Amino acid sequence: MGMMFCRGCGKEIHESASACPHCGAPQGVKSIPTSTMPDGIKGWSWGAFLLSGFWAIGNKTWIGLLAFVPYLGFIMAIVLGFQGREWAWKNREWDSVEHFNRVQKKWSFWGVTIIAGAFVVGLLAEIAIPVYQGYQHRAQEVAAAKQVDIERVANEAKEQAAAAETNSLANFNGEYVKGNGGVTVKQQDKQAEQTVATLTPAAETSHTPAICASIYKQEEVNHGDNDVQCSNLEFDEADKELNSTYKSIMGNLATDRKSVLKTEQVAWIKEKEKKCSAATEGAINFRQETTSKNQCLLEMTIQRTAYLVSFR
Repeated sequence: MGMMFCRGCGKEIHESASACPHCGAPQGVKSIPTSTMPDGIKGWSWGAFLLSGFWAIGNKTWIGLLAFVPYLGFIMAIVLGFQGREWAWKNREWDSVEHFNRVQKKWSFWGVTIIAGAFVVGLLAEIAIPVYQGYQHRAQEVAAAKQVDIERVANEAKEQAAAAETNSLANFNGEYVKGNGGVTVKQQDKQAEQTVATLTPAAETSHTPAICASIYKQEEVNHGDNDVQCSNLEFDEADKELNSTYKSIMGNLATDRKSVLKTEQVAWIKEKEKKCSAATEGAINFRQETTSKNQCLLEMTIQRTAYLVSFR
């Protein structure tokens, strides 16, 4: 056994009751026939208009399924708004007019609630999405600015490190220092190479130039020691000439060319030390090692002096 609604007052009663225990109305029939159209049925239905296809399923008004068809759906929704209550009354069995109206009011309530909720959500999204996109854009700009700062600081650190290394290898007074490193100057001025012979022809043609003559006259000194002393003297003289030439050239150059020459000089010092250290490989004793290195230093120093003379 189930429950039904009273025909008179609309209250829920047992379906076996012959009369309503609340109002006394007789309950001789289970439901009101739908062939007639009582007062209070006709009218506009917000539930049918707003929820159209879903309302049609719930009220067994199958023509309302056309509301799901693209382009035709809005027209069908309007038709259901005007005609839906009458179709719903005919297509379902209702316990009373009051029962029918209560159900239709619930459809209208949920239809308005859902559409209003969707409108509010859409309005909030319309406001929130641009705000969120603006926040993301600003966050990207901040991140990009931070990255630029990081790269700038890193570049400054590299430049400072390079400047510190350069300053440790050379000074600004025209002198150069002897040190080790990996930077090289691979090209020399051809005119400088051609000038080498005219600057120090004795160094190119003889292992015993005039500067060493006094040493070889000392018979009491070992001949091997003479070679070492001679090579030291030759290099010292060439070294002094290079320093003098460097100072003279730097004093006559423009500021930008001074910077270029200083950079080249530092790189050449590194290359000279690296190359002449390698020249001692295979030496069998100290004398041979010293003379081999000094010979390398001498030749490179003479070539560098010639290059400086032609530098502009």
